[in-house]
Amino acid sequence: NNSIINTKSDCFLLDGVPGSGKTETYFETVRTCLDQGKQALILLPEIVLTPDWEKRFLKKFSFAPLVWNSEITKKKKKKIWLSALNGTAGVIVGARSALMIPILNLGLIIVDEEHEQAFKQEENVRYNARDMAIYRSTRSLAPIVLASATPSLETFYNAKSGKYIHLTLPNRATGATLPHIKLIDLITHPPEKGKWLSPLLVGEIENKLNNKEQSLLFLNRRGYAPLSICNSCGDKIKCINCDTWLVEHRSKNILVCHHCGYSRKFENVCKKCGVEGQIKACGPGVERIEEEIKQTFPMARLIVLSSDTMNNHKILNQTVEKIKNNKVDIVIGTQMIAKGHDFPNLKLVGIVDSDVGLSGGDLRASERTFQVLQQVSGRSGRHSNKEEDKGVVLIQTHDCKNPIIDAISKNNRNEFFDKELMSRQNANMPPFGRLASIILSSRLERKLEIFSSELLKSAPLFKNVKIFGPAPAPIYFLRGRFRKRFLIKSDKNVNIQDVILNWTRKINIPNHIKLTIDIDPFSFM
Repeated sequence: NNSIINTKSDCFLLDGVPGSGKTETYFETVRTCLDQGKQALILLPEIVLTPDWEKRFLKKFSFAPLVWNSEITKKKKKKIWLSALNGTAGVIVGARSALMIPILNLGLIIVDEEHEQAFKQEENVRYNARDMAIYRSTRSLAPIVLASATPSLETFYNAKSGKYIHLTLPNRATGATLPHIKLIDLITHPPEKGKWLSPLLVGEIENKLNNKEQSLLFLNRRGYAPLSICNSCGDKIKCINCDTWLVEHRSKNILVCHHCGYSRKFENVCKKCGVEGQIKACGPGVERIEEEIKQTFPMARLIVLSSDTMNNHKILNQTVEKIKNNKVDIVIGTQMIAKGHDFPNLKLVGIVDSDVGLSGGDLRASERTFQVLQQVSGRSGRHSNKEEDKGVVLIQTHDCKNPIIDAISKNNRNEFFDKELMSRQNANMPPFGRLASIILSSRLERKLEIFSSELLKSAPLFKNVKIFGPAPAPIYFLRGRFRKRFLIKSDKNVNIQDVILNWTRKINIPNHIKLTIDIDPFSFM
């Protein structure tokens, strides 16, 4: 509050366990900002979080904030833009693009769920809205609050080293105890043949149904199955535009590419060998878990929360209200359900496949997995005040000794982060070093090869800068284009932007080549 009154661009990390009241806490700073006659900008990672958030805001302040996102009309955007410019807009809330709104008297910036990958713009101009918000805070002499139950490693390090002011909320606001977390070893307690839920998890769901309490099953895979394969010839059904598998969506009887959007009707005939009736679904998606639950608990009231089923605000709002009002027994959800929601009667969280993402092959794979698993675990028992009534989290895994799984089961976030930081420091990776990517793409594979070689030949020789590549991108063929990547690694004191600009300016880029620069990349695909 002093930072708002004294117009100081201090950066705060508001770090609290799930359900600790971070939103209510930063609402108090918004109140101070408004009392000072200043304007506040609040960034949320995804627009799906805004309906519930708006209700809480309205209850607290008795007026609605101006909501900015990609779904609002041009007329509404113009109105918000003008209100921000003339100072009449008190509070603006939106996704990352809201950061670009010119605000006359900016007094406070809040970045909620600051660790979220959604703050990174991955198309066209690439930027991290959280980092840009910190820069804007400095330029506007306005304090900034980064709020998260699972801060990004960079933010955690900056708070630990004293660069940011670290505020902690170690207890749940309701007085509820943190959930009891148990691991289910799928080697010792495997699911029945053709099923995906261990008998231990099924038994716990049954207990909750008998007690008229809610359960949430989390699996971060949309659709019915992530891979379809021909049993006759072994052909995996791939996208025509990408080096990726098509995902079966059985409810619509289609196969879909989750990268480019290509889809086609599912036909049980192999296009390679022509054999009929041999296409087999491999692995589970949320639709497959829904099918299993319907078979096991036919009387249970069931709902699936994913971007396929919750494709607009109205449906999402209605669904969230149904869950809150206890009109649903079992929720099956993707990452959409992992954050921001408070369901009072939810007492069990079952993580169907905690091993997904553990070996993502990039810098932040383990960090992201830890964050999403801890966030979804935090949905359980948020209003359980008695020890015997506290929430339960069951984590299905094939690798109980994995350090991420072990850290979650012990609820030991800081130990996990300290180990990750040590590993990053040893490798001179962010936050101790800097990374940047150059992504080259073309519809002409041979010409891409030639240009990649030319760019490598003109690569600069700088002290404390290493250039790796060109290497085929992990998804080499995407949306009809072939792709190659360079990775540039440097010490923290190197101006990596200047290095890349001086390098790429030396060479003429042909029209058929698209060159993209990504500073501090989040995706390495």
